[in-house]
Amino acid sequence: MEMELNDTDIRPWSVEEVRDQFGDSLTLLPPNDNIKELQSILRDRNTTRNDFKFYADRLIRLVIEESLNKLPFTDCEGLRDCCRSIRIGKILVESDTDTHEAHVVYAKFPEDIARRQHGVKEERIILSNLFCTPAAVQAVVDYVPRMNILTAELHPVAPNHFGQKYFGTD
Repeated sequence: MEMELNDTDIRPWSVEEVRDQFGDSLTLLPPNDNIKELQSILRDRNTTRNDFKFYADRLIRLVIEESLNKLPFTDCEGLRDCCRSIRIGKILVESDTDTHEAHVVYAKFPEDIARRQHGVKEERIILSNLFCTPAAVQAVVDYVPRMNILTAELHPVAPNHFGQKYFGTD
């Protein structure tokens, strides 16, 4: 069963629908009441900046913890070593409110990324994010089919106010 990517469809995606549409490329953070509440707070434009940043950081930690669980380490010592040496980049992509075209608002990558990126197998990369639209996931899967994506939420409407609120530019 192939699910049609319809940005007006606002119902939650089931694990089966995600797997049918995107295969093993996309993993949703296992939903629970805590995560749903965090997502609701972050989508509420009336949330104060201090609360927004606090709850966003909490959700970020949960996504990163789940991403770390996907790394190929079985012992705690190996994971500790990996966490100390892991390089992290950040990118914020927002859609234009009129055209819905995506554009990069903020990007910061490790200084030596050019040296590190060559020869990395796609399946060894985990793209971790808080919010993903089905169209964005499909674009990434089409471009980098074996890369792993882990997201806290798959929803047709990304909270475009996230960057402004988080970085205090709203």
